[in-house]
Amino acid sequence: MDEDEFALDEDLVEEPVKGEHGKRNFFVGIAVGALLGAGVALLFAPDRGANTRKRLGRRLGQLRDRSGSSVSELKDRLSRELRRMRKRVG
Repeated sequence: MDEDEFALDEDLVEEPVKGEHGKRNFFVGIAVGALLGAGVALLFAPDRGANTRKRLGRRLGQLRDRSGSSVSELKDRLSRELRRMRKRVG
């Protein structure tokens, strides 16, 4: 065999995915992986499905309440800071 037989055919070599398509594919892959992981976790959960769903619902509700109050607190703090800065300038 000579060296030409081992040379790569440039037409068959693909360039790596770059730019926006690569980013989109990456995030789609992460989303699909997360969904599959969640599904497997639910299948192997040590409790009945109904109990797991109730617990999950309660935890999501708590998280929603906490995040909502955090956003409200942040909004209030930003409003106070903005008023304070306006008093300094004006």
